[in-house]
Amino acid sequence: MSVAYPPAIVELLAIDHPTSLGPGSPNPDAGRRLRPSDSAGLFAPLAVSDDAMARACLGGLWLRFDFLDESHKISQEIETPTGSFWHAIMHRREGDFANSKYWWRRVGKHPALVGDPLAFVDAVEAFFGRGAGDGKRLEEEQEREWRTLFDYCVRQAVP
Repeated sequence: MSVAYPPAIVELLAIDHPTSLGPGSPNPDAGRRLRPSDSAGLFAPLAVSDDAMARACLGGLWLRFDFLDESHKISQEIETPTGSFWHAIMHRREGDFANSKYWWRRVGKHPALVGDPLAFVDAVEAFFGRGAGDGKRLEEEQEREWRTLFDYCVRQAVP
C-alpha cells in the first residue's frame, strides 16, 4: 500500500543521500531543513492525530540523513514498540549491537517488522567485524526496513 506524504516530507525524501549501515555522514542540507521542524510542521497542512507517531517520523528522518544523536533523542522518548524499533535501528547503525538487540527485544511483535531483526543485527555485525556478507544487499534490506517503518508511522500519524 503506497503512502501519500505531505509536502515537507516529499521535499526531504527528494534529497539524495546514500543508505549507510554504519553511522554514515550527516547530510547538511537535510539537517538545515529538519532543524526548525516539529512533528506538526512536518505534516502540514494535514492534521496530526497521533503525536507520538508524528515524532517517530521526525526521528526516522533524522536517522535517514545520518543524524544519529537527534534521532536517538526522539526515539528514546517514545515509550512504545515503535519508539523501541527506531531506537534499535539507531543503535545498530552506531555499532552498539548488544544494545540494538536489547531494543529489538522490547519491540516484540510489530506490524512493520519484516524478517528476524536479531539475525539482521548479527549480519551487520559480521559485515563490519569480519567483512562477511554482501554490504549492498544489507543496505537494501535496511532501506526496506526504514521505508516500511516510516510508512507505518506516517499512516498512524495522519490516518
